[in-house]
Amino acid sequence: MRRWAIGAAALALLAAGGVAAWTVGANRIDAAIEREIAALAASGLRVETATRGTTGFPFLWRYEAEGLSVADPAGLWRLDAPRARAEIAQGATGGALVRLTLPEGAALGVPGQGVSFAVDAEGLEVAPAEAAPLRAARLALTQTEGPGDLSATLRDVALRAARADPGARAAALDAASLVLSRDGATARLEEVSAAAEASGLAAPSLAAFQAAHGAASVSVTARRGQAETPEGAATFGPARMALRIDADGAALEAAAEDVAPRLGVAGAARIRSVEGGMRLPLRPGPEPGRYGMWLRADGAEGDAAFWEALDPDGALDRSAATLQTVISGDADLIGPAAGRPPRLTVSTVEIERFRAEALGAQIDATGLLRIRPGSETPDGEIALRLEGWEAALDDLGAAGLIGPDQMDFARAMAETYARPGAEPGALDSVIALRDGAVFANGVRVR
Repeated sequence: MRRWAIGAAALALLAAGGVAAWTVGANRIDAAIEREIAALAASGLRVETATRGTTGFPFLWRYEAEGLSVADPAGLWRLDAPRARAEIAQGATGGALVRLTLPEGAALGVPGQGVSFAVDAEGLEVAPAEAAPLRAARLALTQTEGPGDLSATLRDVALRAARADPGARAAALDAASLVLSRDGATARLEEVSAAAEASGLAAPSLAAFQAAHGAASVSVTARRGQAETPEGAATFGPARMALRIDADGAALEAAAEDVAPRLGVAGAARIRSVEGGMRLPLRPGPEPGRYGMWLRADGAEGDAAFWEALDPDGALDRSAATLQTVISGDADLIGPAAGRPPRLTVSTVEIERFRAEALGAQIDATGLLRIRPGSETPDGEIALRLEGWEAALDDLGAAGLIGPDQMDFARAMAETYARPGAEPGALDSVIALRDGAVFANGVRVR
């Protein structure tokens, strides 16, 4: 009996010690989690849960939160998860490392904008004290609400900077790869870096920008990538994109190097560099705002197999082709109204510069068109100049790409609707549009 009593007492002591050890461990985990939630709150993020605490007695410690909600104070985004599980470890700098598991049902949305994404994450880690406070082996976003069918998948993601001061917010991240899909188009980027900033905004909205309440910007760079659309596909080398929105309007710029479009013929073609951008007014007013668009493509060339298939006898000028265009004008921003998004109504189109060079020929154009309210056709003039066109026409004929009848027709059209330019072999023409009619150097075409 005495031995039984001693054994029972020992078991009771072990049980009590186990309960005490588990409780101490659970309390430490709870305290660590609360410290991290307080750190997130200090950075400006709101973290709310319906219930949270450590479970798993008696064999393990598991932190669970139900009704988890993490939100940016300005309403930029909000993450909701019906239940989240966390494991606690020590990070490289001594702070807590939280390994999160988000079950099915997690969602990321933009409050009040009608946009929401389902979230699927693997290897998700949060460590506010580390240089990269958030990491994920895989992070996938699939649009569930809003226009379009956007999806994005990132691998080996590291949030490398974050700031949420009262007057400014910023974040930057790196990812080994990013795949974007929308409306049948797909872009795959490798070695991606992205950064976003916002300042002076209580909430990101068109009304806030129109009232000159702050600015926001986003920039993305990638070492290489490829794009596919129903119309075609291309690969490219280093690429960058930058978007800025403020009271003056929205400005977008993008560039890529070593662009290789997929051709429907033998061989391959490459474009050394492509750059483009646009700016759009955002503030309505009594006077129209200014918009602008520009595009430049340099060094478009085909390889030996391409030219062998197109021009085996070498009749064509194989110099690199280029394209430059700059367009601007006046536009009115209308709306939003009656639940419809705002729309931009263009009133003038000014061709500041257009130049295309290929096959030894060059075409330049400038002009101004005015779009009258209610009219289906614009009024205005476009001045054209063609140089080297006759030699290029002869070369196309020698290569067998056009026949004699087509060459004769092209020369007859040039003689009818153009006049000799100041330079030998150049042609000038002024295309005028008036009341739905089209004139070329005063001769009515339509």
